[in-house]
Amino acid sequence: MSMFGTTGLISIPTAYILPDGKIAFGTSYTNEHYGRYSHYSNVQLAYYVALAYLPFLELNLTATQYPNFAWSDTYTSAVDRMASIKLLLLKEKQYLPSIAIGVLDLYGKAMEYNAQYIVVSKSIALPLTGAVSFHFGYAPNPIKSDRIDDYSIKGGFAGLEVPFFDAILSIMLEYDSQKYNAGLRIIPINDWICIDLIMLGLKYLSGNISFSFDL
Repeated sequence: MSMFGTTGLISIPTAYILPDGKIAFGTSYTNEHYGRYSHYSNVQLAYYVALAYLPFLELNLTATQYPNFAWSDTYTSAVDRMASIKLLLLKEKQYLPSIAIGVLDLYGKAMEYNAQYIVVSKSIALPLTGAVSFHFGYAPNPIKSDRIDDYSIKGGFAGLEVPFFDAILSIMLEYDSQKYNAGLRIIPINDWICIDLIMLGLKYLSGNISFSFDL
């Protein structure tokens, strides 16, 4: 799972979704120096849950807490809530990629992790590593919101994931339309736990952990 709780790499979505009938939940930590907008630079703790309700549909709920940023004197920390959706238009086949469209933040109120996008993903088997996945997307953000200063993903984005040791360990590299990020993905126990060690902007240590189960 990505840091905002949908299937993806580090901070970009991919054209893959959870298997039908699977639920995932987790939390991520974003280094305080990685704020996309200077007036929101702060530690971010995201808590998320994702559900694959149909073979082509993934639903997501995310709450992002800013522990050291207060809306007012009444609230000691800010919490940003959002709902997201991803639709799988084409499932990957031998010669065809997966294609998906999605909306991060359906209500247009989230300070982070907001975009409307289309993304293409394809896995290619290589002899030394296994199935390397490539991802290319574009976020045109045609639905504008006066509540958002700027979109987290805007324009082109891309990434790849290279697995090793039967996919127990993967290396991730992405361009999130603004910055480059890199990370290690560790899946030690039968795909039900996933741990990401992340360098946002290639220099700010962050992390993500998720769990998934069949319903």
